[in-house]
Amino acid sequence: MGGDEFVILLPNTNRKTAEKIAERIKNRRIEVNNNRICLS
Repeated sequence: MGGDEFVILLPNTNRKTAEKIAERIKNRRIEVNNNRICLS
């Protein structure tokens, strides 16, 4: 548990589109210095 939290503002975006964007971000593979970062 723990870690950093962040917010992404999506002005003029409806809920359905925002949920699709959130899923794309969550499912994207992110690496920093050859270490994978998991988003949830």
